[in-house]
Amino acid sequence: MKSLLLIFCSLILLSIPAPAPQIVSPAGATSIPIAAVVNLTAQQAAIGTTTLFTPTAAGYFRFSCYVVLTQPATTSSTVGQCQVLYTDSDSNAAQTNPVISTSTNNANGTVPPKSGVIVDNTFFAKASTPIQYNVAYASVGATPMQYAVHIRLEGPF
Repeated sequence: MKSLLLIFCSLILLSIPAPAPQIVSPAGATSIPIAAVVNLTAQQAAIGTTTLFTPTAAGYFRFSCYVVLTQPATTSSTVGQCQVLYTDSDSNAAQTNPVISTSTNNANGTVPPKSGVIVDNTFFAKASTPIQYNVAYASVGATPMQYAVHIRLEGPF
């Protein structure tokens, strides 16, 4: 009799659905502010210095850049050194920092390595001066190399 009662209780407990997990943000958590986003595909030339964002106040920013070769050139190519350009708020000095090194691997799907010049790609930018980027390019042959570039500027923090 006790066995039947135990089996019966077990079946009842198994039939009760488990509560859905709740995702709770830590107290005071906020979303990351996105100042600018760039998504360009089928690029067949260098991208000259282009303004992403001009901060109204000095602030801390994080710059991310992803470049990928999407069409190899007929002979050879060099895909992107992606750089961030800004004016440092404390020193008032113009800065040009490579975020991604160049790659001469002329193969579809090539992603250039990170340069390591600025490890976490963060900086403190001066107010009222533009935060900019550029991407290098070289291609040889009848079929030009093509690439995609995806950039995100987060901040100010």
